Amino acid sequence: MIIPPAADRFQFYNDVVIKCEASQADRKAAADAFRQYYLQGALGTQGSVYQNRIRDKINLLSSFLYAQEATKFSIKFGAGVPDEQRLYADTLHEVAIDSWHNTDSDRVFGDSLTWALNYGSMLEKVVWTPRGAETYPLEPHCFAVYREDTDRIQNQEALVMKFWITRPELNRMLFNHPNREQILLRIEGSKKDEDATTIPQTVSRIIISQVSPNMVGSANVNGTGIRMAYQPIVEEDLIEMRELWVWDDSLAGGQGDYRVWTCALPDITIYDRPNIFIPGEHPFVKIAPFPLYNYFWGFSVLNAMIGLQDWRDKRIGQIDRTLERQLRPSRIGIGAGALPGEKILALDSPGGYHNFAQPNAKIETYKPDMPADAWQLVAAIDDQMDEITGITKTLKGRGEEGIRSEGHAQFLGRMGSAPIRKLALLVEDSVEDVMTLMLKCQQREDKKTYLADKGEDGQRKKFLLSQVSNDFRARVSAHSSSPIFAEENRQIAGELFKAGAIDKQTLVEMLDPPMLETILARLKKLEANQAQVAQLQVAAETSKIEKNQATARASLAKVGIRQ
Repeated sequence: MIIPPAADRFQFYNDVVIKCEASQADRKAAADAFRQYYLQGALGTQGSVYQNRIRDKINLLSSFLYAQEATKFSIKFGAGVPDEQRLYADTLHEVAIDSWHNTDSDRVFGDSLTWALNYGSMLEKVVWTPRGAETYPLEPHCFAVYREDTDRIQNQEALVMKFWITRPELNRMLFNHPNREQILLRIEGSKKDEDATTIPQTVSRIIISQVSPNMVGSANVNGTGIRMAYQPIVEEDLIEMRELWVWDDSLAGGQGDYRVWTCALPDITIYDRPNIFIPGEHPFVKIAPFPLYNYFWGFSVLNAMIGLQDWRDKRIGQIDRTLERQLRPSRIGIGAGALPGEKILALDSPGGYHNFAQPNAKIETYKPDMPADAWQLVAAIDDQMDEITGITKTLKGRGEEGIRSEGHAQFLGRMGSAPIRKLALLVEDSVEDVMTLMLKCQQREDKKTYLADKGEDGQRKKFLLSQVSNDFRARVSAHSSSPIFAEENRQIAGELFKAGAIDKQTLVEMLDPPMLETILARLKKLEANQAQVAQLQVAAETSKIEKNQATARASLAKVGIRQ
């Protein structure tokens, strides 16, 4: 984009933000509904849900697509990187693994993936903090892009992030700002309570039947309709902010780079500066397990299961009512006339008795029949949800009909996991994008020294991350970000070790057993002991051979004397 002069930029930035946020209100409404379905199984206006299967299915699918404890990384340098740079690869991959797990980025990504299945997509922002490179999740309705008709975030000319900040946090942000005092005087905070209600929580536990002129209702003693909203309550005043990343063709000597505009609503500019992140890149990564080529926000798998969840809950309710009528069947009084309440209660009580004055009076019960396939229909609905997620019975550890052996079951599992593998590889790309940005951010900011691999002289040299070429990408090693590849990786590791292609240390690293660091630390001592034992065995064998040879020579000598 061509950015206008500084005097005209405010209106330009506002126009770009408005264009980017054109669909934000609609996406926010849809996201609120998806959130309620995931947490509650229905919208908040409906009655209590018998069982929320959507949450179970989403969590199961998420667990197949990503395993935070098993994710490993390797470093892939570009083809033009000098060979001496590759001495840094092993250390860089250790830095990547430590950063991923120590900064809690592994858990953040897992949470983001779960909500990406609900919303269609999620965003993560990579930032540098005193603790190192960290990631923060961003809901899609708090983010906006210039063009929603493309799914690639790298091609967006403008991106907008909406966020809230407290006054103390803003004060720290403006520590070195020349207009700090003027900005703080103009800013006013407000409560972030988009779903606020004027009815207290204690009153909400009453079923309201009348609100005017007086509130009338009855106590909700059995909990029907009580729903935990899972909405945070923040009493501190929050300041609504916008951060706009817009491509400026005039930066970087005409090659272009992002310009970052930070403002506090309604019209207070905080910063207007060139790219404060990695040159030519922005800090945002999109996670979209079900991408759509012409819609940036992706496909919501939860949205595809809403109809099935409603249908299932409706059928469960009908089954429950039928069972209740069988346990307490309806009664028909023949020739008995109208019975007072205490007599009906007596007939409905254990051992209850009532004598009718009419000689032909009698009471008959009516029990509705339970359809034989009622529960089969519920199971069929569950199977249809599994079809949407791509998870088969074999993947869930359940046996299929006709399986003849363990090998047959493994074959069916591999064939049935094809849809999940496709999704897992898409998720893996997002993991790699996040880790690559984290490493490049740490490469720019980290001043600690590290040790490279041994060079030709056999020495390990110290280096800074800034000395490493930035032409690299973090790769998920052996597809370890998904558990469906775990057994396959273990088999490959065993075959490579048998073939002599890897050593014991590499085998242990590929198998990733519990107490990995302890095993690796003891492995050198174990190998040294084994080498010593081998040497002793060789010496013993040599001594035995020499002794046998000496005995043979002595025997030949005796034979020669006799001859």
